[in-house]
Amino acid sequence: MLITTPTTSIKSLAARALCVALGASLACSLAFGAKDPNKTYKSLKSSQSSFTKNFASGSVVSGSTYGNTSKNAARRWYIFNEASVGGSYTTLGRANYIAVDVGYHAYLRTIQSTILGLDFLIGAELNFPIYLQANGSSNLIANKPLETRETAQAVQGWGIELPAMIGFEKNGFYLVGLAGYAWEFMTDTYTKSGAGAHPTIKTTYDGLIYGAGFGYKVRNVINLGFRWTMGNMTNRRDSTEISSELSGQVITTTTGRDIYDISYMKFMGFVSVVF
Repeated sequence: MLITTPTTSIKSLAARALCVALGASLACSLAFGAKDPNKTYKSLKSSQSSFTKNFASGSVVSGSTYGNTSKNAARRWYIFNEASVGGSYTTLGRANYIAVDVGYHAYLRTIQSTILGLDFLIGAELNFPIYLQANGSSNLIANKPLETRETAQAVQGWGIELPAMIGFEKNGFYLVGLAGYAWEFMTDTYTKSGAGAHPTIKTTYDGLIYGAGFGYKVRNVINLGFRWTMGNMTNRRDSTEISSELSGQVITTTTGRDIYDISYMKFMGFVSVVF
């Protein structure tokens, strides 16, 4: 007959308690150690402070789940939208301009790092420069300076610039390459020696542009950026309106052809809000 002592019973109970504790610990580890599929999304959104989040509640518009239809699946890229305002300095042939620029940017950005921990960017920018000040000489009349003193407060023209962009971002800092097309609608004013209004030429330039940009995004809410673009523009004869007293001096009138290879370069700084 087997006799069970109190010591044996205590050891048995202790062994069972240890097994139960180990099992509970393992279950908790599995439950709380599993990867949260929304971890990346939550990390991105939590980076916005309670104050700045009010200005960018819709900064993440959409995302890809790469075939996973679950609403809780982690997204791997997002669409960002930005509204921007800034200033620029542009040289167009022999003339140069200072402008205020407003724009809209839309791009995709991965939130799972690719090569070297960089996030991939691809999208497009739409900018509208409003030229407020002009200097230099005419591209349409040889050796003819622009009138600048009495037109200093007038709008000298405006433009549409549509470059595509591709680049990388890391820790808020980004670098992009740009390539696209631009249209510039300019009004050149020339000095009239006698009485009366100064004569003008309304004309259009267009051409391919390319360049680069860099900047820093603050908490995915504010984007501080710089852009540099260049290219060669064509002045369109058919879209030029000339004051009668200048008609005999304009190059496109005397040659009957457009003017090609007009150099273009632009430097722009801006601030944008992500929404």
